[in-house]
Amino acid sequence: MIFIVIHLLLCSVSFAQDTDQKQSMNQPMTGSQPMTGSQQMYGSQQMPSSQQQTMTSQGQMDGQQMGYSPQGMGYTPRPPGWEKTWPKIILMGDGLTENSFDVTSSWGAILANKLSRVADVLNRGVTVYNTVLYGDILKQIMEGLDPNQIALVIVWLGTVDARLPQFPGFIPIQSYSSGVQRIIERLQRMGIRKQRILFMTPGTPNSFNTQTSSKTVEDYAKACIQAASSLQVDTLDVFSKFKTQATQIYRDSNSLNVVGSKYLMSILWPIVENKLREFTGGSITKKFPEAKTSLKG
Repeated sequence: MIFIVIHLLLCSVSFAQDTDQKQSMNQPMTGSQPMTGSQQMYGSQQMPSSQQQTMTSQGQMDGQQMGYSPQGMGYTPRPPGWEKTWPKIILMGDGLTENSFDVTSSWGAILANKLSRVADVLNRGVTVYNTVLYGDILKQIMEGLDPNQIALVIVWLGTVDARLPQFPGFIPIQSYSSGVQRIIERLQRMGIRKQRILFMTPGTPNSFNTQTSSKTVEDYAKACIQAASSLQVDTLDVFSKFKTQATQIYRDSNSLNVVGSKYLMSILWPIVENKLREFTGGSITKKFPEAKTSLKG
């Protein structure tokens, strides 16, 4: 009888100890918080909130300096000069720019082909947009682009702006000048230095475009040069260059023909080459060796 009572008492004590242990295991440790999903992903031990905040801020700051994503952790740092690996050249403008990739003879396509394995040429032309309308969408135009990778922004606007007042898209010359400066200032606020911006004046009218006059376009071309130069931005006087051409250089009112595209590239390329050399530190050689020298067999 005494043996049975002792046995029951021992079992009761053992049961109570097991219960206490299970309860303690299910309770959080004093002074700690459950880990969030992102913290579990990195498998890190929990740190005090003040230290954790400092580390997060430092990680984001270092990430921005070293080329990490905004999250900071878990990415391989980019090597020095990474932004020059694949420079970007952005073409902005109206239909003359948008249609520059339309056929292989167009000036944008010629430029992209000339810079294959050297730089990426991105077409951001929008047909029938004047300077004011284009300035309104500039944020969307630049969305997703890293300004550190942009070697040059070429802006060719003014053809629509310089239409006669009765035609859609016309804006007064003062508004055009203000629009040029507005685009430059916005690009600079987005991180594009003025040395990496080139404004091209509107070209000469053509037989396909009866909505303006040569004198009007010439006035807008001069206004473009004056507005951009006042902000120390380079310009290319396309109007004066096109005026010397006796042959037809337009395919229609919104695009150049083969002759016009090749001529525009002949006056544009020296500027692009110089800007690209400045950006890369002198080299614009093609990346990767030719197959015959890199492949064995």
